[in-house]
Amino acid sequence: MTTKQAGRPASEAADPKLKRTKTYLLAAAIRSIIQSGEIAPGAPLPSQREIEAAQGVSSITVRAALRELEAEGLIENIPGKGTSVSAQAGRARPAGRNLPAQRAHSAPAVRDIDDVEWAEVEAPTTFRTNANAEIAANYGLPEHTPLFGTDLLLQGPDGKRMQVKTYPPFATAVSIPWLGSNPFVPAVEVQEAAQDLGLELATTHYITARNATPDDASALRVPPQTALLVVRRITIHDEGPLVIEEITFNPHEAPVRYDI
Repeated sequence: MTTKQAGRPASEAADPKLKRTKTYLLAAAIRSIIQSGEIAPGAPLPSQREIEAAQGVSSITVRAALRELEAEGLIENIPGKGTSVSAQAGRARPAGRNLPAQRAHSAPAVRDIDDVEWAEVEAPTTFRTNANAEIAANYGLPEHTPLFGTDLLLQGPDGKRMQVKTYPPFATAVSIPWLGSNPFVPAVEVQEAAQDLGLELATTHYITARNATPDDASALRVPPQTALLVVRRITIHDEGPLVIEEITFNPHEAPVRYDI
């Protein structure tokens, strides 16, 4: 298995949230290699020590990442034989495991959202904020991480609406210099800029639901307490989250198809 050398940020023991981020990144890297077919179903994975050395992470991080992949059905541990790619890996789906939102790995997704020409209903609202407990838990960020924010209301040609919130961390503006003067741009522009710099990216989707608040009902033109679908897309690179995008809409008006 060919792997990309990762740096060692701050101590995992000093920040448990950072450990979850490193676990997430490692699991995503191994998952991508398995799903690409580089390691065939039934073939053994490198040993934990080999993964530690290649990725520059601790044994705790490796074991946690492998547990996640095993729960998804991508790998299996056979006593006396070690860990290998599951024979069902090509058809495996990530398991929810009582997480606050179901995760769907493999981009691109949300095809029916992205294939529609959406127009701005009003000028976007921009702000600066800090990661609250929910954002921190979902995306592996330390709570109170500084973020830029853009809140946008969009409408399709048939009158259907959705809300899009975009959050690039302050650290992203450091890694992509021109964002320092204008960090309030769509997620796709952040992704393209990162790719131009040669950064390797991966995207994960979190899907959950909530009832419409009065503000949601007014903006999206839905009855109060309508069940809304929330798709959270996080783009990551070696140093952590690059940009976070949260899309909220009425699933009865904008059905979503996933290519996983």
